[in-house]
Amino acid sequence: MNTHVQDQQAVGETESTLFSTVQQSPSAMAITMTNIGVNTIDYRFQQLLGDGTWGDLAAISPANDLNSTLQSSVTKVILVSGSFSQCRLVGSASGGAAIDFSVTRVVYRASGSSLPILSL
Repeated sequence: MNTHVQDQQAVGETESTLFSTVQQSPSAMAITMTNIGVNTIDYRFQQLLGDGTWGDLAAISPANDLNSTLQSSVTKVILVSGSFSQCRLVGSASGGAAIDFSVTRVVYRASGSSLPILSL
């Protein structure tokens, strides 16, 4: 089954969680993000590690879309996968901004079982 969510989120000047996902198995999803504000958004994807701390999914690198920036009116499609079941997107924008995003992922479930959710 595919689950798909589309939403918008304000991005403040202080780094905060923009959205998070929870699933029963390691994370794997396609995310489309568009900066619908006027200021550049700094963002990074993280996963909840086994010791209860959040860790970046990738090291900081100019070519790395998991830890980067999103200019005004730019859209990125990013494949996100992690070893753990919880992921989140954190971000900030000097002067504030807004992001339009969608999350799509494939989920396997037994016949008659509950539908999966993206967050608690």
